[in-house]
Amino acid sequence: MWALMIGLGALLAALPARAETIRIEGGSYEVLAPEGWNGRAALEFLVFFHGYRANGASIMGNAAIVELADRHGRLLVAPNGRADARGVTSWSHQGSPAQNRDELAFIDAVLADVCARFPIVDEPPVFAGFSQGASMVWDLACQRGGTFGSYVAIGGGFWEPMPASCTTPVGTLVHVHGLDDSIVPLEGRAIAGRWHQADIGQGLERFKSAAECPQPPDELEGDAALHCRTWTSCTAGKIRLCLHPAGHELRLQPLVDLLAE
Repeated sequence: MWALMIGLGALLAALPARAETIRIEGGSYEVLAPEGWNGRAALEFLVFFHGYRANGASIMGNAAIVELADRHGRLLVAPNGRADARGVTSWSHQGSPAQNRDELAFIDAVLADVCARFPIVDEPPVFAGFSQGASMVWDLACQRGGTFGSYVAIGGGFWEPMPASCTTPVGTLVHVHGLDDSIVPLEGRAIAGRWHQADIGQGLERFKSAAECPQPPDELEGDAALHCRTWTSCTAGKIRLCLHPAGHELRLQPLVDLLAE
C-alpha cells in the first residue's frame, strides 16, 4: 500500500556533478550550490523534502527543481528521510507510520550545518515538499510558523491526529493539490486500517485560524488547469490554495510564482 506514494510526477535527470552529500548527526542531506556561484556571495536557500521511498538525490536529479533553484540563485538543500530496517525511506512527521527520528530537531541540525558551511543571507529559507515531503512542510509550518518564511506543500498534508491548533501564523503557506488525487485524496483516507491521512480542508483551517484569515478568499484566479484561492487580508501571513484537475503530481508553478515575488 505504501508503494502507492512513491511517484514524483516529473522526469528525473542525472545528478548534477556539483551536488554533495553531507552527513550530520541524525542523518544526512544533499546540497547543490547554484550554477555559476563564485563561492563567496551570500545565498538564499530552498529546502525541498522528497516523498515516500525517495531521497534527497531524487530532488537533485529533478531537472525542473534544479533549474528553478539555479534561476533564482538559491542553494538547494534536500534532507534525507530515515530508512527503516527494510531500507524504505520515509519521514517521522506527526501521525506517520514511521517514528524513527525527531524531525524538527533533525531539520534544525540541517539548517545549522548549512549556515556553518555556506554564506547565507539573513533571510528565512523557503520550504517545499511533495507527497509525504509535503506533510513535513505542514508540520514545520504548523509547529514553527513564523520562524521561517514561506512554505509550499504539493500533494500532501497533515496525518491524524491533526494538531489541535498551530502555534504561530506562517509568513506564507501555499498548498497545491490535484482534485483527482487518489494517493493523498483531498478528503483524506485510511491506510491499512491503522493510519489516516487527514482532510486537507480541515488542515488548512488550522493555518487560517492561526493567521486570523477571513472565511472567503480575497482573491480568485487561474483557469481550468490551475485555480487558486488566496487569503491576503489575514491578520498575519498569507495562505494560498491551488487546485488542478489531475492526480498525484508534482506541480511546481505555484513555487515558481512564489520565488518570483
